[in-house]
Amino acid sequence: MTGRYRAVGAASPGYLPFTARAKKSLEYSVREAQAGHDRHIVVEHLALSLTRMNEGLVAEIMLTFDVSGPALHTAILDRYRQAS
Repeated sequence: MTGRYRAVGAASPGYLPFTARAKKSLEYSVREAQAGHDRHIVVEHLALSLTRMNEGLVAEIMLTFDVSGPALHTAILDRYRQAS
């Protein structure tokens, strides 16, 4: 999915491109939405996607709090299932 969308023409003033990690997070969000048979990406999918990040700030935060991505992923899924 990365690289699928390209800007047409010159970038507008104030345009900030997504970083590679931001693109990867959005890609994971799409996968989370598809896995849940959802048609839209919502905050749940974004949160779940961040648990898959193995580098960067999110990974550092998980390391600081001694929580693994898979454990946090499961906890978030359980929380959203209880809420619905």
